[in-house]
Amino acid sequence: STPRPLQRQDTQTRVRMALRRQKHRCLIDPRRARFLPYWDVVTTLALAFTILVTPAEVAFSDDQQELDVLWWMNRVVDAIFVGDMLLQFVVMYPEGTDHQLGDGLHWVSDRRKIAMHYLTSWFVIDLFSIAPVTFDVLPLISPSTSALNDYFMLRAARILRLIKLVRLARTSRILKRWQ
Repeated sequence: STPRPLQRQDTQTRVRMALRRQKHRCLIDPRRARFLPYWDVVTTLALAFTILVTPAEVAFSDDQQELDVLWWMNRVVDAIFVGDMLLQFVVMYPEGTDHQLGDGLHWVSDRRKIAMHYLTSWFVIDLFSIAPVTFDVLPLISPSTSALNDYFMLRAARILRLIKLVRLARTSRILKRWQ
């Protein structure tokens, strides 16, 4: 039979490990998350859609606010990018001296640090890239009465849709995660 102090130490170790697992339970470790590579493919496809469709949409759209297939596809793409923004608040990130060699590298698992890291790095760019959605959805929520106001709103919406191309900056974040 095993001496009692060893059993107690073993129990304490198991409790510590369980608490550590619980602490990371709602965090996503990119090294172990099976769905993250699939999510990266989805966001890459959404980026490709944005790259191909947005310039043509801005150049050739008739400025009519119709709920057609293209409008709905844009909302799906917007939802993907909003989902990706939310996801970034729970994805652990590497921190250290050399990402290539792994020297001094560790993965940050503190929620507050992860949130601050995202808020001080990509958040503003991501938020800026989804801002044009308001110009597509706002006219449906609050129809305007002034024709001149409508004209300027549609012109602004057309130009601001190009801001969606800022989403291209995400490709570097995805590529960095694949390295």
